[in-house]
Amino acid sequence: MAQTSSAKNDTVPASNVYTVQSYQPFLEAIARGILDEHQNDPLKLADTTILVPDSDTGFALRQAFIEQMQGKPSIMPNIETPDQVDRAQLRLQAAGHPALVKKLGDLLSPVSQMERQFLLAQEILKIPGMASSPQKALALGEALGRLLDEAQRYDVSLNNISKLVPAAFHKEWKETEEFLKIVTETWPKKLEDMGKSDPETYRKSLLEIRADLWRESKKPQPVIAVGFTTRSKALNALLKTVAELPQGKVVLQGLDSALDAQDWNILTPVHPQYALKQLLADIGVDRAAVQEWKAEPLDAQNHTRTTNLDRTNQAREELLRETMLPAGTPREWTPPPPPANDKIASISGNKSKNKINIHALSGMDMITTSTQQEEASVIALRMRESLEVPGRKVAFVTEDRALARRVSARLKTWQIEV
Repeated sequence: MAQTSSAKNDTVPASNVYTVQSYQPFLEAIARGILDEHQNDPLKLADTTILVPDSDTGFALRQAFIEQMQGKPSIMPNIETPDQVDRAQLRLQAAGHPALVKKLGDLLSPVSQMERQFLLAQEILKIPGMASSPQKALALGEALGRLLDEAQRYDVSLNNISKLVPAAFHKEWKETEEFLKIVTETWPKKLEDMGKSDPETYRKSLLEIRADLWRESKKPQPVIAVGFTTRSKALNALLKTVAELPQGKVVLQGLDSALDAQDWNILTPVHPQYALKQLLADIGVDRAAVQEWKAEPLDAQNHTRTTNLDRTNQAREELLRETMLPAGTPREWTPPPPPANDKIASISGNKSKNKINIHALSGMDMITTSTQQEEASVIALRMRESLEVPGRKVAFVTEDRALARRVSARLKTWQIEV
């Protein structure tokens, strides 16, 4: 069974919110934990619902289950995105809840994305000089549709667009303000005339009804939400409901439980932990109440190039934590210069906060090459070397697309497709 550690602060009760350590393979750890919890019972898995942020994550999680099952026959859990539930399915599930059935019946059908794009393009063409061709009007219509979706997803009102800029720039802003009246005035009236709703409004309503249904029915089967970071109010309300279910769990990826409380409180949107901080605030869970999801995937020790994995992971976490310290932190970012006779002070194994623990660099290499072709060959060779270990996975991350193409072409020499 997936083990969980107790909360660090004894005054804060443990919650149904968990975190997988940042150095663990996230989806493999999720799959291993669920399999351990159900003791590899192939039938119990079928009663489990797993919510994932998107279809790509769902596909990868299915692959992780297959790998962790090691070929044993089993029935996959129900892996779905929050958007996959439809109105008819919810109506059947809510049959014993008249208020929810009525709420479902009152929902207006959504306009399709394409229909909305064409209708918005028609309105854009009515504005002289706004679009020189129908193609440009369609492109602007698509952009306005995305604006509507984003605003509705994050509950941002567009009614005060005129106040977005200082009065000194009101004249320059006037033309943009008139253009955006398409989404603030014209589009709502058109939806009302058609008797339809926006796709995002419809989606949010379904999420709210689903949350209400699970809350009222106290869904007895396991429900696990994994990998969410968004700040959608409706989605976070659903996650809050999942965390309150008898067999509900919300699993986060890489929450830094060791970050100093003072630093945690001053995190800004540019920090990698900020989205998780906001999510915890939205679902009403204290960081100290988040438990650790301890489920080690099979053969995890074989997937590393370091000799002492636990020591290296701890050192790297400390290094990254110090690297990502938010602005306004009370302590110094940069260490004092090392003594003249201390040639390796900056990478010493000393645990002083002013030095980098050398174990954080274990398994890392720095290779200097003279040409890009040589660089691509070295990278491809190292990737091939890693893939020779059964079960090991390799990721190559670069912003240079030309280099990526060269590496891909080099790997094809050994029949490795990336």
